[in-house]
Amino acid sequence: MPVALRLLTSGLATALGQWALAIASLLAMGLEPTTWWLGLSGVLTAVVSVLTYRLVVRGPEGPEEGGPTEDGPDDDPEPPWWPEFERALREHAGRPRTPA
Repeated sequence: MPVALRLLTSGLATALGQWALAIASLLAMGLEPTTWWLGLSGVLTAVVSVLTYRLVVRGPEGPEEGGPTEDGPDDDPEPPWWPEFERALREHAGRPRTPA
């Protein structure tokens, strides 16, 4: 089962459990604040689960929304400061560490 579908299934199962507890609380205690809290938290859990599923399935933004293009990120030229920065970083990373 894909991860996105597992997220949705577990979220909706949790929401269903909260709604079941809300119904049991309604039958046992009537309209108490706990009943409202359980019911509303079940709704919120279901909404968050569906939104998370949609975001995971949708993936990163496409080119029409300002995301990466189909050609890939390698089409952009290197910034002019990059070669010097990379050389300095490699030089720094190659130094042996001294204890403080």
